[in-house]
Amino acid sequence: MANPDDHIVSLEYIRLVASGAQGTVFEAKKIDSGELVAVKNVYLDPDPKKREVQTKALRAQFDIIKNLNHANVVRHMLTQTDLVRPNRPLAFQIIMEYCEGKTLHNLVREFPVPPLLLQKWTRQLVDGITYLHEQRCVHRDLKGANIVTTSNDLNSCHVKITDLGDIKRLMAEATRTGELSHAKGTFAFMSPEMINDRQIETEPAGEKAKLGRRTDIWSLGCVVIEMLNGTLPQFYRQGVLITVDLAVMHYVAKGGSPTIPAELPGKLSDFIVRCLKHHPNERPFGDVLKQHEFLTSPEEEIKNWILPKRLR
Repeated sequence: MANPDDHIVSLEYIRLVASGAQGTVFEAKKIDSGELVAVKNVYLDPDPKKREVQTKALRAQFDIIKNLNHANVVRHMLTQTDLVRPNRPLAFQIIMEYCEGKTLHNLVREFPVPPLLLQKWTRQLVDGITYLHEQRCVHRDLKGANIVTTSNDLNSCHVKITDLGDIKRLMAEATRTGELSHAKGTFAFMSPEMINDRQIETEPAGEKAKLGRRTDIWSLGCVVIEMLNGTLPQFYRQGVLITVDLAVMHYVAKGGSPTIPAELPGKLSDFIVRCLKHHPNERPFGDVLKQHEFLTSPEEEIKNWILPKRLR
């Protein structure tokens, strides 16, 4: 199981941050330096052959993300294989930058996001997404639960994109269509092309578009809606709320999109509409979104916006 890329770091676990079927995330401290880190433990299969395949795939994934370095993307520092301990499965550990704040998913459920903060966080997310795309990476699962704040001081904190475990390197240096080979994501934030996971006819006739960078742009639009509503994006068909995941997927695949809150300022509404264009070729890339009026308007204007009452 040893690998020259592994680094043996002694850790003191402080608290459990999150857990799921595939593993856990802890706040921990490096014993040698006292540095706080986040540790993602991915459970490994007990079967040696399956474990070898699994570990190889995880190391390949880490090779993609280990050199990413941006103010709005969580840094992934190193990996190691956890030692076998009583009552604990063998785990592949990814040691990451620790952010002491909360996820955006949790924050927006606690208080309404004021206009200036909405603009600031959206601008930072666009910066982070654009950087990933410049590195030929697509996140594929952008959502509030995968965005964290650097501290609990909302006036000074930044947002960072995390959970890069499913990030995908583009298949060619500068491709624009057919960039990714398969889909990954969370239902309420998944783009139509991710749901369809197939070629979509475009104009001119014969041109094809598949999964690529702009699937993250759709998810960004959904995240902005999540910040406005304080809930996951919601989907209505003929005035009736769709509550079943598979029904949501069918609705989006057939041309539907999440409901945009009514009575938004025009610049904000236009930003979301552009992100949620059903065909990916109609969505702008991040470098274009950076110039959108919602993100470039002066603070004096934005702070006076009145946002609609939240759903939550």
